[in-house]
Amino acid sequence: MRSHAVHDPRSRSTDRPPGLALIKPSLLTRLLDEVMVVDVRPEAAATAEPCPCGTLNVPLDRLEAASSTWPPDLPIVTVSRSGLRAGVGTLLLQDLGFDQVAALGGSMAELRSALGRRTWSPAEPLAVAEP
Repeated sequence: MRSHAVHDPRSRSTDRPPGLALIKPSLLTRLLDEVMVVDVRPEAAATAEPCPCGTLNVPLDRLEAASSTWPPDLPIVTVSRSGLRAGVGTLLLQDLGFDQVAALGGSMAELRSALGRRTWSPAEPLAVAEP
C-alpha cells in the first residue's frame, strides 16, 4: 500500500496530494447516473445535512471494510462538507486498488448550487453502510 501526504487544510497552499483526482460539482451533476457517490462524513453529519444527490454514507473509518465488496473498476466520487474528508477517502480507495475514483472538488454548498432547484434520487434508495 503506498502512502500519501495529507494536505494540511490550514495551509495557504492550493497544492493537493499527488494522484488526487478532483471532479467539479457541475460535472458531477451530469454524471450522477454513471457514478456511485459516497459521502464519507460521519453518520450524524450525513443525516443532519444530507447530500443533495442521493449518496451512500460510508464514514471514513468504515470505508475499507465497506468497499471490500465493490468491484475495483466501479466509478466512485467521494463527497464531504468541505472536501477534506472526500480527498482522504479518495486516496484510501486508490490505495485499495480502485482506479476510477475522484473527490468532489468543492463543497457540499457548491454541489447544491450546481444542482440548482433540481433534486436527484437514485433508482434504489441507498442505505448507511453497516460496520
